[in-house]
Amino acid sequence: NECLEDFAVPQFGATFLGTSHGFDANGTTTGFVLWMGGRGIMVDPPPNSGAILHTQGIPARMIDAIILTHCHADHDAGTFQKILQEHRVTVLATETIMSSFLRKYSALCDLDEDLMNSLFNFQPVTQDQPVKIHGGQIRFFYTLHAIPCCAFQAEFGGKKLIYSGDTCYIPERINAMHEKGVINAGRRDQLINFDFTSDVILHEAGVPPLHTPATELAKLPEDVKERLYCVHVGVANFPFDSGLKIASCGTENTVVIPVDQTIETNGVDNSSIEMLDLIGSLDIFRDLPVSKARDIFQSVKHETYGKGADILKIGDAGKKFFIIEKGHVLVRSTSSSGQAVERFYGIGDYFGEISLMTGVQHQSSYSARTDVQCLTLDKLEFMKLIRGTDIQRRIKSIDNSVLEELWNAINSNSVLLRLTESQKTGLQAILKKHEYREGDIIWAKDDVCKFGILVSKGAVEFSDQTVAPFGPGAWIAEVECLLNKYEDMPLAFTLRAKTACTVFRGNKLDIYNYLLYNPGLLMMMTGTFFME
Repeated sequence: NECLEDFAVPQFGATFLGTSHGFDANGTTTGFVLWMGGRGIMVDPPPNSGAILHTQGIPARMIDAIILTHCHADHDAGTFQKILQEHRVTVLATETIMSSFLRKYSALCDLDEDLMNSLFNFQPVTQDQPVKIHGGQIRFFYTLHAIPCCAFQAEFGGKKLIYSGDTCYIPERINAMHEKGVINAGRRDQLINFDFTSDVILHEAGVPPLHTPATELAKLPEDVKERLYCVHVGVANFPFDSGLKIASCGTENTVVIPVDQTIETNGVDNSSIEMLDLIGSLDIFRDLPVSKARDIFQSVKHETYGKGADILKIGDAGKKFFIIEKGHVLVRSTSSSGQAVERFYGIGDYFGEISLMTGVQHQSSYSARTDVQCLTLDKLEFMKLIRGTDIQRRIKSIDNSVLEELWNAINSNSVLLRLTESQKTGLQAILKKHEYREGDIIWAKDDVCKFGILVSKGAVEFSDQTVAPFGPGAWIAEVECLLNKYEDMPLAFTLRAKTACTVFRGNKLDIYNYLLYNPGLLMMMTGTFFME
């Protein structure tokens, strides 16, 4: 429960998570967060990058996209891990590289390619066609490597950052390849004319012959080397006396590029884009139509709270909806047994929606654990924004009287316990309380699959299987049936109440949609009948 102080996210820059290569036993493979407009794009995330982000104090919600440069294991293993974290992310890659990634990981995980593809949003990129993102743009181009691999140049606020990707930048060798007819003149020129005039240059200096030797980069002019950070390189035998430097890992070593924040993108100021990016990343607003964007701009307010300040108190009436932009919020409540309960909310978490919709007073207090900045909507504007959407149906259906019981059931499950606060809130919105008497059939073999259950009290069992009964916290669902959205697949087993029991049921369509937006949980449930 220790709360990390906030990392000051730059408008434009890079935070390195690893700077070595796949053959260095003492280093972490190269990967970094590209910051644009206050949002993060992970580039070739190293394995266990989620843990690295956590230790560095970078909220996972700040990362909403991945750039996959190629499919060597020291570049794509962490990409697959990141896809399976909290929320859906967008992966930017060429069609060729994405096709290779899908074939590789569907085979490794024994998953259908279509299911693998459904776990994330794919943004295809093509050479020299800028992709607009987070108030800036990124231009991609191919490198010289053993397999298809991309480099890119990012532009934001009038400044540029270029990343070489894995490449062999040796002009003499590139010219020789052209002379032998291996590459054409256009390809030769594109490889040789790497833009060393960019404000920040990230260039690999790996192991020849597939990579660029550091000795080649050492030939560059001094003013270029001042702006250049070497990556994909170990410290052994690195020519530190040549004016070159290896990029340093950690938030404290973030490369910040000063930008002109008054520059607009297509007539829209970057602060507005940043705000929409945050709101668009929330599961509660995932179905909000584009037509509502105008209402958001006109209605949302920015509010700040100093460390220790009260935001909401127990018993307060629901008057506002809060989204945390910066900082951490301490949430305190008391369980039905009288125990004090504390939770921490961070960037991208939200609160206040249930009281607004149900009229019930706040059952928890919210205070600023650090300095906090929130986006807020008052009750009238929030109700106007969600009117006629599925958001309204989901929130309105929440039974406030059973929230604590449902929360306890979720936290009694070893897998669901590890969900974030917002993921648990989303799950609460789709589960409804049901009571069964001893011996009642919950579902029968060969019936059409319609729902899954989370046990709160009592016990249930498979009547035709030699499996021990399931108690509180057990999640039971024939997931393969639930994932067939438009097909009525028959159930494989009969489930009955071993004792009088209370369960929370989620219908097929709601569970299907929830899992699509929580791919890590989907992967853990795939092929299972129960989780405890």
